[in-house]
Amino acid sequence: MYHRILIPVDGSEHTSHAVRHAINIASFSNGYAVIHLVHAYERIPSLIGGEEREDLKHDIVDESHKMFQEHIDIFEQYMIENKIHIVEGDPETVINNICKKENCDIIIMGTRGLSGVQGALMGSVATKVIHNSSVPVLVIK
Repeated sequence: MYHRILIPVDGSEHTSHAVRHAINIASFSNGYAVIHLVHAYERIPSLIGGEEREDLKHDIVDESHKMFQEHIDIFEQYMIENKIHIVEGDPETVINNICKKENCDIIIMGTRGLSGVQGALMGSVATKVIHNSSVPVLVIK
């Protein structure tokens, strides 16, 4: 039984597929499931500093919240508790760190995100998460 489910969110259609599968899995938990939505954004170059850096971080966080909202609305319809995590850093590292920190039982993610040519086969982030995860990873096509 999976009670703590982590879903990496990147705004792609594959994330929406992962969310649907997470809802199905969470429905078997008798109301005890918590879904952790995680968005990792790339480090802001050190050349950008001061107020501009803070403004850029604020904009990234705002956009991330907008990206989460459609999924949060669905979880609320199904009365599934959810938590969001917006973290600066390398996606696969952030995903695995949040998974450990929150004691997640499973990671559910899309095969490909918005990583361009680099992620054309299965997805470079998905591949790295699979190899480094300490919990099962369900990769959704």
